[in-house]
Amino acid sequence: MAETSRTLDARTRKTQGVMLHRLAVVGLGPVALTLGVDDSTVQRTNWERIALTLTALGLKPVPVDSQCFDAHTYAALKQWGIEKLSRPDEGDSVLNWGDIPK
Repeated sequence: MAETSRTLDARTRKTQGVMLHRLAVVGLGPVALTLGVDDSTVQRTNWERIALTLTALGLKPVPVDSQCFDAHTYAALKQWGIEKLSRPDEGDSVLNWGDIPK
């Protein structure tokens, strides 16, 4: 099967979309400068191949200022929040900011 006729899975399409969107925001110049190449080289980059590689490695691009949590931690925090918000009059319903670890 020719590489150009490949149908990308949803994860790879999203990865490629995120990379291309960010490239449009940042521009070719900063990327080319970082890589030490011309803008045209960045423009000719096979972003599909990079997206496929990231997908195969089980990775995904996220913004630098994002914090990622595993699904188990997220589910636990979500459940805790739902329980606390559904029973505001039970137990210690007043949040004491002094009790929160830094």
